[in-house]
Amino acid sequence: MTELREQVALKNNLESLGEMSAGLAHEFKNAIATLQGYAQLLQSMELNDKAQVATGSLLNEVRNLSGMVTAFLNFARPQPLQLEEVSLRELIADCAEELKPRIELIVETDPALIVRADERMLRSALLNLIRNALEAAPDGHVFVSATRENESTVIEVRDNGPGIAPADLQKIFIPFFTTKAKGHGIGLALTHRIITQHGGTLTATNAPDGGAVFTIKLAADYTD
Repeated sequence: MTELREQVALKNNLESLGEMSAGLAHEFKNAIATLQGYAQLLQSMELNDKAQVATGSLLNEVRNLSGMVTAFLNFARPQPLQLEEVSLRELIADCAEELKPRIELIVETDPALIVRADERMLRSALLNLIRNALEAAPDGHVFVSATRENESTVIEVRDNGPGIAPADLQKIFIPFFTTKAKGHGIGLALTHRIITQHGGTLTATNAPDGGAVFTIKLAADYTD
């Protein structure tokens, strides 16, 4: 019950933050587009080598900033779900195929396990969790399981990396919180948003034998 209340509170807080920030982010995106246009114009001019390097660096930073704002807008303005029957085994296999050859995905999934979900959005959420696990896994091995537990479908993504610092476990789904040097801090927040849109929960823990475990729980009969 406490876990459910925490999930609901986090969902409400993230929704409020998204609504308040969407307009501001849109204005930033317009300004960034203008900056990118000027940077590209500078790059097309006859500049000395030092100026060309500086202009290229400026353009890369503007593009990174544009990507961050776009990701935040996707978080702040979620699209309505297009629900259909989705085979989890096929969906996870598609994720593994996209990430080859960087990953060895170990999958335990009932071939008959079907959920009602927005396939595109659920695929995005799973890809993000698997990519994060891949970055943490020293040997490129990631374990994914999907099972039916009572009235829920449970998906776990686990790595054998160093795990998540205990102080960070309550922060990792907050927008812009990141422990990565070049991270935007939007990926896990957006993933959390997608799962809660489906009426589910997403939690993170550390496994007793090492590594992080992200657990998705979806209602077996979710119909929006």
